[in-house]
Amino acid sequence: MASTIGVLFAMFVVKIVNADLDPRSGFSQSFPIGSMFDQDQRTLDIQAGFQVAITRNNRPPKNRNERRVRIQSHSLRLDMNDPYSVSSACCSLLSSGIFAMFGSHTMNTLNAIHSYSSTFKMPYISLSMPVDEEPYSPYHLYTTPHYIDALLVIIQMYRWPKVYYMYNTRAGLENYQQLLIMIRKEELDIRLIMVRVENGANALDVLDRMDARDNEDKRIIVDLPTPDCKHLLTEKARLTKTVQHHYFLASLGLQEFEIPGVYANGGMNITGFKMVDFKDKEVGNFLRFWQAEDERAWTGLDKDKIPDETAMAVDAVQALSIALTELRNSDRGLFARTLRDSKVYNNGSEGIDCQDDNVSPWQHGDAIIKALRKVRFQGLTGNVEFDDRGFRKNYKLSLLEVTTQMGLAEGHPYLIRRTGTYEGNDQFEGYCADLAEKIAEELPNFQYQIVPVADGTYGSLNENGTWNGMVGELIRHEADLAIAPLTITSGREKVIDFSKPFMSLGISIMIKKNEKKSPGVFSFMYPLSYEIWMCVIFAYIGVSVVLFLVSRFSPYEWHIEDNTDGPTVTNNFTIFNSLWFSLGAFMQQGCDIEPRSMSGRIVGSVWWFFTLIVISSYTANLAAFLTVSRMQSPIESADDLAKQTEIKYGTVKGGSTEGFFKESEIAVYERMWAFMSSDPSNSVSTNEEGVDRVRRSKGRYAFLMESTTNDYINQRKPCDTMKVGNNLDSKGYGIATPISSPLRDQINLAVLGLREKGELTKLETKWWYDKGECGNKRSTSVKDQDTTNSLKLSNVAGIFYILIAGLVLALVMAFVEFMYKSRTEAHRRKASFSNAVRSKAKLSITGKPEQQISADAYAPAAQLISLDGYAEANTHTEEQVWGGERSSTINASLYVNPELNYNRVY
Repeated sequence: MASTIGVLFAMFVVKIVNADLDPRSGFSQSFPIGSMFDQDQRTLDIQAGFQVAITRNNRPPKNRNERRVRIQSHSLRLDMNDPYSVSSACCSLLSSGIFAMFGSHTMNTLNAIHSYSSTFKMPYISLSMPVDEEPYSPYHLYTTPHYIDALLVIIQMYRWPKVYYMYNTRAGLENYQQLLIMIRKEELDIRLIMVRVENGANALDVLDRMDARDNEDKRIIVDLPTPDCKHLLTEKARLTKTVQHHYFLASLGLQEFEIPGVYANGGMNITGFKMVDFKDKEVGNFLRFWQAEDERAWTGLDKDKIPDETAMAVDAVQALSIALTELRNSDRGLFARTLRDSKVYNNGSEGIDCQDDNVSPWQHGDAIIKALRKVRFQGLTGNVEFDDRGFRKNYKLSLLEVTTQMGLAEGHPYLIRRTGTYEGNDQFEGYCADLAEKIAEELPNFQYQIVPVADGTYGSLNENGTWNGMVGELIRHEADLAIAPLTITSGREKVIDFSKPFMSLGISIMIKKNEKKSPGVFSFMYPLSYEIWMCVIFAYIGVSVVLFLVSRFSPYEWHIEDNTDGPTVTNNFTIFNSLWFSLGAFMQQGCDIEPRSMSGRIVGSVWWFFTLIVISSYTANLAAFLTVSRMQSPIESADDLAKQTEIKYGTVKGGSTEGFFKESEIAVYERMWAFMSSDPSNSVSTNEEGVDRVRRSKGRYAFLMESTTNDYINQRKPCDTMKVGNNLDSKGYGIATPISSPLRDQINLAVLGLREKGELTKLETKWWYDKGECGNKRSTSVKDQDTTNSLKLSNVAGIFYILIAGLVLALVMAFVEFMYKSRTEAHRRKASFSNAVRSKAKLSITGKPEQQISADAYAPAAQLISLDGYAEANTHTEEQVWGGERSSTINASLYVNPELNYNRVY
């Protein structure tokens, strides 16, 4: 019997010890907590985020061995500025049985909350900023850091000698007093002026009166609730024209502000703090969970943003979950008698009755607040850690300055997203990115952020009367200015403002370059037509014949020569010599014979004049033909396009270029529009499609586009397009701003300054030509082609072929002459043909003759004629001396070199 009782007792103890465990889910039973939220509408997001954080904490863990406590919240909405309402809510939550309380506080309710938490040892996790006052509540924990000391650091950093502190709540007054105490404690030469206002509208009136009395730049710390702060900045941004104020928001979450007109006003500098990094992975994970968990609670929140106050609430839930989990894991039986059947018992009594004078304080209050002060984790607001007083420590406050939201549309070469790991504006490069940087250098205190336009378009009017693209974002104040290839048009000027043009352009014609054909072998003959070449040949033959005839009939061309056979009458201008003379004159080289008669000289003179003109014309035309002819184009202007129908042409559908032709009243452009509109296939959807069609059309399609884009594409590979003709109109790209934006005048001055310094030209040269891929530094228009390129061998190959053919022909003729002369000599001397060839070959190679052709043909060696010892013969004497011996007759068989000239001319 005793053993049975022991077993039952053991089972009972096990049940009690594990009463807080749920074996089915692996989680602890739900730990009730109390939460109080102000009934103001702006706290709905805080409460929603708080509840989503609890849901996220209670979801099953990925690791089955991980056991977190489950949390259940009892939430109340009330006037957190009313001490009575707060006191009643505290009593209600305590009596229901809770482990800790969440909520905010004001200066009116802070003492009441301190009293309840201290009296009943109930941990209170506050979402409000702590107040430096003694005594502090030992059971208070603050997730919002105390950043008044950071305000003083900022004032010192900016070196502000005079600062206005604007507030409308008791908490704001307390902050002002703390800041003033720190300034006096450090003996700083800073004048802090208190400005008490009622609300946002009253703050605007007060500031206007201050400007009326003293129209100077002011540094203002704005410690107002979010609605009042937004109202003040929105209205001031809309009205401010000249006075430049620097506003510092004495609250967290500046990045949450979306105030139309604030960012567009270059005269308003706004600075503040932030704790939530929207790029943090944990923040992104929580936002995605929130959106997936509760779409209704997600309404009103940005897709990628969470208010700092909401993030504080989320971190508060996580801090309590970690603390309770650590306590439970350290002592499994710690909450065994406290949490039973989903109810909380305090020292055996359910809940805490604050009306009972004998009620005991929360038995786990000390352990829970101690565990809370020891937690340390990375939450949505960064490092979450507390000191012994329950204040945040080792946290990071980021200084945030409001920057101008600059809308740009991605597209080469204006805005290009860089590859690699870059942040902020460094993610982009291009002409517009560089231009934005130059403008920022021209304007003082000009901070900007590049934001690519959502739909990637520049902006056109929709059928419902709204504008899309970049223009629409400016109208809706989603962007403060737009730097892009945005054409200034009357339609756009009605809804947005433009600066002075930063780039001039016009509509131009793009066509495909003619494919370079391999030049013919005789391309050097192309400068003269076929008919001229034939006439020159006939003229050459005719002149040679006439010169031959006049030389035959003129007595001055005949002369007598004395040779071994006696005196002979000769004429130098045989038919072959006449042809040689004419050819030498045509080639401007001359020859060794000249006409002596007047008639012959007349023929020579007119032939020389003829050849002078022909050769000069050929030389000039050859240079022009072999260079300019490279880039011939069938289209040179818009008139050429309008006069033909073989080459189709078109524009981008719905673009400003199409609108130009549609509205033009010029006859040529009207005719072009009629042709384009007659066939819808002539138009394309984008510039890229138009360029691709030009490249595929083999010269049968021309694309009408803005000259800047035309010039840029012509500089990109495959370098097969070119611009022809002049621009059809003149317009400009301007920087756009919303209507009546104060930035417009500043941007105008900056653009004019950059133009005067030549910076705009440098930027255009950098992105169009220096970074080009085709090697040209100028436009690829036909008229602008570089004609100084050297000729290729293929252009003049025919000349080399003719030279080689002439040399080969000369060698063949020399061989024929050699063989013919050898045969003639052998026949005349009655020698063998081989001996004659051998004798002639030796003479050609060594310059010395063979001694004899045959035994019968040559005299004895003593009777041979010496070429070196030749003495002039006397034709009237029968005896001559040859080699020292006498010969009885000159008819002796002697070898006479036929190549030597023994003739005398009388």
